[in-house]
Amino acid sequence: MKNFVKPFISPSKLIYPSPHKKGPPPSPPPPPPPLKFDIIIAQVYGPAANIYKDIFEVSPTASQHELKEAYLRKSNEIQVKLVKLSNNNRKSILTSKERTIAKKKKLLLTQLTA
Repeated sequence: MKNFVKPFISPSKLIYPSPHKKGPPPSPPPPPPPLKFDIIIAQVYGPAANIYKDIFEVSPTASQHELKEAYLRKSNEIQVKLVKLSNNNRKSILTSKERTIAKKKKLLLTQLTA
């Protein structure tokens, strides 16, 4: 009669699997989805839009005070357009495309400051 001896398996091999796995390497994680205001900027100003030059019309090296003034100026411009749109009884000054863009710009400005 032969004695059968069970092979010894280290407990660490059961808990910590070998780093040398067989098979293809794991794929990299997918890129994060774009932020909501990034999508709106691309729709309104184009995919290569620059927030400083295209939206706020200031230089990229603008100070915080200049950015604040540009934001308030742009917000006021859009607010005036939206007030004109709210007069539903009168003929709208803006076309439907301009109205959609004005609404998207207003939404964008509220998201940028949030």
